[in-house]
Amino acid sequence: MAQISLATNNINDNIDNNNNNGAPTTKITSEYTPIPFPPPSTTTAITTIKDSNNNKLLAEAIKTIAQTTSKSKEITLINKLFTTTNKSLVDIISTTSYGGKEVKEGILVLDENVSKLIDVVKCCLKLLTSTTSSSKDKSKDKSKDKSKKKDNKLDIALLRLAIHSLRSVISTQLDNNSTLQVIIKLFYHCIVISGDACHDLYSTLSVEGNEGKKAVVEYAILCLAAYEGLSNCLQLVLSVGNGKKNKVPKKSSKGGVVWDELIPISTLAEEKSSSKNTPPQQQQYVKIIMESGLCISSSLLYLSLVSMHDSGSTKQQKKELTMSNEFHFVNNTLHETTSGKYNGSPPTFIKVMKSVVLPCMLHSLCSAEVDGSDGVKKRDSSFNIDAVRHVKKAFRLLWDGARYIEDIISTSTIKNESQELLRISCLELQSEGIQFITQVLNMIYTKYPSLLTNKKSTSSSSSSSGIKELYALFDRAASSSMKAVGMFEKTTSIFTSPTANNRASGNNESSSMKKKKRALLHFHRVAGDELDSVALHLFESSSSSLPASYYEYCVYRSIHQWRLTSSIDTRQRVPILDSSKQAKRSSSESIESAVSSVTYSIVQLVLEARHRLLSHDHKELHDEEEDCERIISNFESIIINNTNCSPTSLNRCRSMLMMLNLQREATGLITSTQQQSSQTRKGSSISILASVLGQCLAPLEYKLSRLTKDQSRSLNFRLSYADCCSKSASLYDIVAEMQPDNDEDEESYTAKADLQLSQAYEILVKELGRLDNESVDRKAPSIVAIEMFAKVSLPCLLISNNTTMSCVYSIAITLFFLRLLHLLVNEDLIEKRTRHQFNLSSWHQKL
Repeated sequence: MAQISLATNNINDNIDNNNNNGAPTTKITSEYTPIPFPPPSTTTAITTIKDSNNNKLLAEAIKTIAQTTSKSKEITLINKLFTTTNKSLVDIISTTSYGGKEVKEGILVLDENVSKLIDVVKCCLKLLTSTTSSSKDKSKDKSKDKSKKKDNKLDIALLRLAIHSLRSVISTQLDNNSTLQVIIKLFYHCIVISGDACHDLYSTLSVEGNEGKKAVVEYAILCLAAYEGLSNCLQLVLSVGNGKKNKVPKKSSKGGVVWDELIPISTLAEEKSSSKNTPPQQQQYVKIIMESGLCISSSLLYLSLVSMHDSGSTKQQKKELTMSNEFHFVNNTLHETTSGKYNGSPPTFIKVMKSVVLPCMLHSLCSAEVDGSDGVKKRDSSFNIDAVRHVKKAFRLLWDGARYIEDIISTSTIKNESQELLRISCLELQSEGIQFITQVLNMIYTKYPSLLTNKKSTSSSSSSSGIKELYALFDRAASSSMKAVGMFEKTTSIFTSPTANNRASGNNESSSMKKKKRALLHFHRVAGDELDSVALHLFESSSSSLPASYYEYCVYRSIHQWRLTSSIDTRQRVPILDSSKQAKRSSSESIESAVSSVTYSIVQLVLEARHRLLSHDHKELHDEEEDCERIISNFESIIINNTNCSPTSLNRCRSMLMMLNLQREATGLITSTQQQSSQTRKGSSISILASVLGQCLAPLEYKLSRLTKDQSRSLNFRLSYADCCSKSASLYDIVAEMQPDNDEDEESYTAKADLQLSQAYEILVKELGRLDNESVDRKAPSIVAIEMFAKVSLPCLLISNNTTMSCVYSIAITLFFLRLLHLLVNEDLIEKRTRHQFNLSSWHQKL
């Protein structure tokens, strides 16, 4: 069925400070702890003004609406209700919305005006919807001036009035279920509008400036206020008829709202389990909660991001943001969200995503609308493909948050130490987005495996479509994982900076470098393990090839693990389709998957060999040699001999193999083994490296040299091919020397070395003939490659037992280097008859 590759140790156990040869030095043995978000050193304080006059902002909002130039009937209705004779209504709304003491007379006034207030809310939302649609239409106009600022004052005033009005009337409708359901829908619209406005405005902060930041904060706070009101209504509605008492929303130890526990998710789960089909009303609540949760998570995230914008500025340049304590949760919310002080807990927006959005999303995915026996639509337990877009939206929210952090790093004057923390935060946020997808997929496969094979579905293709959607989600998670770790490696210089490999200087690496290494390994442990689990489910359910992006990520993970710990992870379970099945696949996606999977197998093979070379266990195992031959044979049939492989796939394969630094590793190995007397127990590991160099990387370089049209790149591929062959020959000869008691094996390895040398010679002698006598650069790639061939080939001849081949090579290489010497000194040192290209095979036949 599936070939499962097993590869590394616990990545939390140690991180090794490696030199280029991979030798371990310093070990780090502490568990990884995610850093606070936002990192405290990267934020600017947002001061909360404790305004005792709580109706001031509401009164100003009503005044702003009254002063608008629009004379629509909605504006007229709003102005009519809040006249000078109804000033007391403004005070009562503000007091009850804020959560102050309820006044008996105030409740009576609210009760008399409930229908009017709800109409006012509808008017506010209608105006907001029209302005939002108008602004979107204008944004499509190419002639629009992008630098023009948007006036958010009226929109914020309309939202403030609508949310305060809705929050105030809840207490008058405790037993009126129908009115509460109307209020729930209105709260939902307020949340979506304020959340979308917060998102859209944050993306234009460079244009809006400090006023834009203030508006982002206000939209976020209004979104939170609407969300809290929604939760209070849902608590009332879902407790009706259940014999349950309405629960008071939980508060944290600091008195703030516990946002991830406001919505009664457990009640929805109990109702679902008690009935076979999902009631339409309950399904509607699930959608409202899910989309509201996404909006509030987005708003909390942007609050954190806004606090980072001016953190690197000087005191004179900083412009402090302020926010009035309009609602009772504001002080605590702003303090936690903008300071990163969560007492060891993850950020609130992450907790909402996991505790509220994720279960609702799973509920929505596993409940679709189907045709009943009577022809009436009903909700049934089947895979809901339409709900997949919500999973993508949740992922995009977290992924964009990480992108915004990168923008902050590139545009601010934050110190280097804080930049490193932000880069780690960026990686952790990307990890959360990837885990959101993988957790959804794992839950579907573990809790509802029958959904994808449900025979009662509306169409026979629904199961197939569901698998395709899950496959696409998995592909997105895997490719995003590869991008995340690749970008982190590039931006942090974790493997190339002077502090990353400082064994030669004897200094311990910095704490910052250790943090970055732990963060990268932690990403691979949590996100990588989740991907492996989904990969196994997908593979078992469809028995088809997995996305190429998954295997490419696995290559990154294995190499990062090796570079950081000099070990391989034995916990990994990577499913690989049998090579005979892979060869029969003809689609481009299947071919790309086959190329990536067999490349991953080669990478694992090399890392295991290098691991044995560094360890004290060098047993000669025939099973390993057979595995090596099988994997290399698969590589040759799928990549080297397959004419259907695109140049793009071949180049990606080459990029992954180049991450192993095999040629540099071979050079170091050749040098070290020449200086050591006893190497007999390392033969099988060195043989594997020689085989991969000579039978995989070298022919791949040669194939690419023939496919590329760029002459410079083609030359580089040819020279790299010759270099691989030369070093492979040297490694084979080293292994041959390690067989003193086995003439048959010694002869076999010597023959392999001779073959690799002949291939390198044929390429290089042609390049030698192309060199211009008038201008030969001593450091030209061709000359460097030829010199490397000399260093490798001459020792091979000295130890070779094949007298005939030694004679052939002696003649060929002597003439070869006379020609090179002539070119380098630009003097006529050799007669013309010795300056032609010799064919090695023809010499062998003559001899």
